[in-house]
Amino acid sequence: MDISQLLQYSVGSKVFYSRTGGGASSIWLIQFENTASLWINCSWRIEHKGYVLATENDDATAVTGRMAKSVKRLEGCRLLGYELSPQNDLILFFEKGYCCRVFTNISSFEGKDEKKNMKNWEYCIEDLDVCVCATNHFHIIKEKYS
Repeated sequence: MDISQLLQYSVGSKVFYSRTGGGASSIWLIQFENTASLWINCSWRIEHKGYVLATENDDATAVTGRMAKSVKRLEGCRLLGYELSPQNDLILFFEKGYCCRVFTNISSFEGKDEKKNMKNWEYCIEDLDVCVCATNHFHIIKEKYS
């Protein structure tokens, strides 16, 4: 399966867990009811009906911070669709007018680590034993979940 087919796997599924902030800082985890999960390590923004609710730069206080409260709103919402750019920026469209934008912007350091793959976001499906990650080189790397 390619990246589009894998992302399509979660379309129609509800989010049952969505967390960021606290000790995780701005790393955002979205878990779907179909055993799929999305780890977002790079820049992101959550919107509701055309307004920005939070970004990875907002208050990261656990539970009560702007990031934590905003991403929790996705719980119970179905994923309606997605868009994936050639650079692997990802837009997720949810019920009730929510939208998540993920920007592949984590880069490597000059010198010895320049060619190292840095994970910007990672999408895993436990039931299919597969994970894919978007790297700083605009590649998608496919791995086993287990």
